[in-house]
Amino acid sequence: MRRRDFLRTIGGAALASCTRTGPRGPRRREVDVLVLGGGLAGLVAAYRLQARGASVLVLEAAGRVGGRVYTERDFSDGLTAEAGAHDVHEAHTETWDLVHELDLPLVRWPEEEAITVCRWGGRRSVVPSASLPHSAPDGLSSEERSAFPEILDFLLERDVAALRGAGTPLSASVRSLDGESVAARLQSIGASPAAREVVRRFLPVLPEEASVLWAAWEIAADDPGVLRRPFRIDGGNDRLPEEIRRRLGGAVLTGRRVTDVRTDPAAVVVVAQGPDGPERHASRAIVVAIPLAAYAAVEWQRLGETKREAAQRVRQVAEAVTHFEVRASEHLATSGTATSFGDGPIAWTNATAAAAPGRRSILEAWSERHGADILDGAGRDVEDVARRDLLRLFPELDGAIERTHHLSWRRFPGIGGAGAYFGPGQVGRYLAELAAPEPPLFFAGDHASERPTWTVGAIRSGERAAEQAWAWLRR
Repeated sequence: MRRRDFLRTIGGAALASCTRTGPRGPRRREVDVLVLGGGLAGLVAAYRLQARGASVLVLEAAGRVGGRVYTERDFSDGLTAEAGAHDVHEAHTETWDLVHELDLPLVRWPEEEAITVCRWGGRRSVVPSASLPHSAPDGLSSEERSAFPEILDFLLERDVAALRGAGTPLSASVRSLDGESVAARLQSIGASPAAREVVRRFLPVLPEEASVLWAAWEIAADDPGVLRRPFRIDGGNDRLPEEIRRRLGGAVLTGRRVTDVRTDPAAVVVVAQGPDGPERHASRAIVVAIPLAAYAAVEWQRLGETKREAAQRVRQVAEAVTHFEVRASEHLATSGTATSFGDGPIAWTNATAAAAPGRRSILEAWSERHGADILDGAGRDVEDVARRDLLRLFPELDGAIERTHHLSWRRFPGIGGAGAYFGPGQVGRYLAELAAPEPPLFFAGDHASERPTWTVGAIRSGERAAEQAWAWLRR
């Protein structure tokens, strides 16, 4: 169908129910492609489609764009901190190329600290980072101790090697890894109870709910040797989605929560709840780039049953981050004790800027599932609970913490977690299907990418969905 024929059609009976007149009638816009979700995947899809000549409109439920690319700015002295997408690496080609395409300046994160604090089982150690195994918990075998704190990497070493050889978690050569949970694997290989407890504290989901295939793939997907001294975008990583938004002009609408998607033969109609009530938007194709957990809040006329099932069953990473604005003491500035591992609510910390005596700096404290459960359960006391745990790691900061900000991705409206984490049997059942197009619907997002956690997965899936939608428009 040619564009003018399409527009003539949607002006008639196909949209008869959404053409009320008058200032109080539902708003309507007609474009080639509607993009549902203004996270990085959706923005990239819209940006690539617009560059090819398609008219696009992005509908984002939140009052901001970027999704899990989120920069905290409510600090003194112009300091910023990343609560979501954290690093930009040269090894991540898609992210690196996009940042340079958009002319965004990069700065390096501070050098890795030479000294690390480890607090485990009530025992606090301050050791050189290379000597972390010496502060490992009691009960580990000698091999497990030598790998601390990266014990899961060691225990799944063979699986990680197999996945690096396969290059994809969908390869038949590694399919057998999908049916086993991390908990079952650790039991079968004789991991010590202490090692299993370390894994339980640091894994972003319960070991019983984690597929060995996905856990090993998260480790295998990035070679640590090429990820040293990463970069960040000068002024905040959220400049990346904001710059795409700027280049899209008026094609991004925030505060639009999608409630219905109708895919009639004549037109695709999306109903969104906007600031002034319901809005109806029509298009020839849709890129679905909302978080997987948000699928259940949408009424779909047509959506594959496997995708519906995945939205209900695939776990979301329970991750939280607490940022502490601290006044750097002489001890903190010179000893390098801004890196830590702990068995309390805070799993690990690091500094976002080099500390100097008398100046303010930001300590970021990350909590995986175990710690996120504790902090989420603390309610209004969450910042106090996090602060007390930080002082167990760094008692010298008592009286130096000037401001605290906490964010739980599991509690973040419209997102529901820090990313998809596939359980036993779910990689083979859901991963490829979640990325599979259902014209005129095309899919993007972390759950629709083989690349876990990093922004490269969002960018890659957004570009793939844009190519598929563009081919559909030109058919």
